[in-house]
Amino acid sequence: MTDNEIIDLMYEHATAFSSCVQFSEQGVLDFARAVRNFVPSVVKPEPPKYVDDMWRFLESADRYISAGS
Repeated sequence: MTDNEIIDLMYEHATAFSSCVQFSEQGVLDFARAVRNFVPSVVKPEPPKYVDDMWRFLESADRYISAGS
């Protein structure tokens, strides 16, 4: 979530403006929920890069052990 997206959400839930942005109690809760529920569509969880290397190592170790017996 970018800074601008957070600021836009903040203004959506604000209840008053002066020299500062003011929130009602419900506005604070709504803003916090909106930030918490933000899930960017471009982010896809990926396993760490070493996982593929670890599987290749384990498979080669299994083949080595199988060949030795």
